Amino acid sequence: PGALNAPYSKWRGPATNPGELPDLAKLTTLVQSLGLTPATHAVVVSTGADATDFGAMARVYWSLKVLGLKNLSIANGGMKSWVADGKPVSKEVPQVAASRYQPALDDSLIATREQVRSDVDLSNAALVDSRPDAFYLGQTRAPAAKVSGPLPGAQQLDFNQWFVKGSAQFVDTDTA
Repeated sequence: PGALNAPYSKWRGPATNPGELPDLAKLTTLVQSLGLTPATHAVVVSTGADATDFGAMARVYWSLKVLGLKNLSIANGGMKSWVADGKPVSKEVPQVAASRYQPALDDSLIATREQVRSDVDLSNAALVDSRPDAFYLGQTRAPAAKVSGPLPGAQQLDFNQWFVKGSAQFVDTDTA
């Protein structure tokens, strides 16, 4: 109840490079339409289908953080866990007043192609690739990707280790 709709697709870049941030004007319009300000506690919720679904939620979380919002949380397990726990849901669409928040990009959280290329050339960065195995191993690629496989020197971090198998719910800290 009270949740606003801000689908993952609105936080993605153009079809030619969906991993890129949309321009600041588009993101500003989006956060303002959601009534967000630095004082807002924003909780990002996914469908909770699986660990890959969590990636979409993490992208929205990161985008909000890049825009200067700091009071952020992620709903562990998404809607699937929320409903399974018997928590309330609503079909009512809440009305929210648009904010006047004017975000600025936190460049310390963004790596440009040139920065990454320089770091790779200088071997002074740890490149972590947390995509599913098939992407990391070059067996498949996103439609917008020109080539398959990881960046040179990137190490794979299996994101599945952080989730209860077949879910978007974090493993407990004793398991991790």
